[in-house]
Amino acid sequence: MTAKTNRKEGQSLVRESDGILVNENPVQSKVLMIPKFRFDEVNEKYKKYKKDVVLLMDKLDEKDKENSKLLNDIKSIKKAYDNALLNLKVKETFVEGGIFKEQYETIIPKMTCREDEKLDLAKAIVELIKQTK
Repeated sequence: MTAKTNRKEGQSLVRESDGILVNENPVQSKVLMIPKFRFDEVNEKYKKYKKDVVLLMDKLDEKDKENSKLLNDIKSIKKAYDNALLNLKVKETFVEGGIFKEQYETIIPKMTCREDEKLDLAKAIVELIKQTK
């Protein structure tokens, strides 16, 4: 884009290559100053709000840590529940197969398969015992 200049009564507007209009009036190029009392007032508000934001961020981090801890507790409780439910299903399978408590209590701790395979192994053991009777 080419530079374009418009001049009106001591003022010139220049169109830069990125499309921004720049005012070149020397009277308006002076730095505007704000009163000290107003600066102090705004600066104090800024500092106060900055402290508030820091405190809120700290509280948010604390709550996130609490939520994370609770979520981990829930996960561990769910895992324990799933293991207990699986063991109960294994025991139920043995009972339905006619195996007594004294017998399956010695079998269950010796099952060396993965937790998710215990139920299938219990069913296979019950089938094997039924076939031998």
